Amino acid sequence: MKKLCLLILIIIAGYLIAKPCFALYGAYEEFQNNQEEQTSLTIPAGSFYSVMLGETVSSEFNNNGDIIKIMVSSDYTLGNKVLIPQYSIFIGVVTNLEKAQRGQDGYFSLDVIGLVFPDGRKFDVNGYVPSSKDNRVFGGDFARRAGHKTVLHRSAAFHRRGTLQLLQNGPRIMGKETKLPAGQVLNVYIKEPVKIE
Repeated sequence: MKKLCLLILIIIAGYLIAKPCFALYGAYEEFQNNQEEQTSLTIPAGSFYSVMLGETVSSEFNNNGDIIKIMVSSDYTLGNKVLIPQYSIFIGVVTNLEKAQRGQDGYFSLDVIGLVFPDGRKFDVNGYVPSSKDNRVFGGDFARRAGHKTVLHRSAAFHRRGTLQLLQNGPRIMGKETKLPAGQVLNVYIKEPVKIE
């Protein structure tokens, strides 16, 4: 009798747990069908897209506010829909540009303000091109120093025997300009959702 009661309780508990799961699964299928029927898609915030620089950008000859074209070299899809078609153009703007100076290389950032599809549709975008240093700045490194000096280091591990180390010394030299050549592969990071219609 106890086994029968326990079996009935297990069946009832299983039904109560499974019912919301089936309802959730049904709701998901309905959501998926609605998404497929919609004509608009959304580029989610936090998306990264591999792109190709359409023209050379340099701290030497560019200025703040210059418009830069950044090309999408392949289709990006969401499900079975094309989200960003090949040959679309991200519109970039040169910002934070400083030319090379004594002691520091030139640097700049690239913000992304728009997206143009091959069919002419335009969308506002809030994004940027991240650099390889995990920030938004290309260049800006310190220039090396003009001379060198030797420094004596003693260590107990080497029985107080000294070693000479060559260190940079003196004023820093003139920095070099930072340049991104046309055709360089970069990424575009999207900060806010973009609705594609």
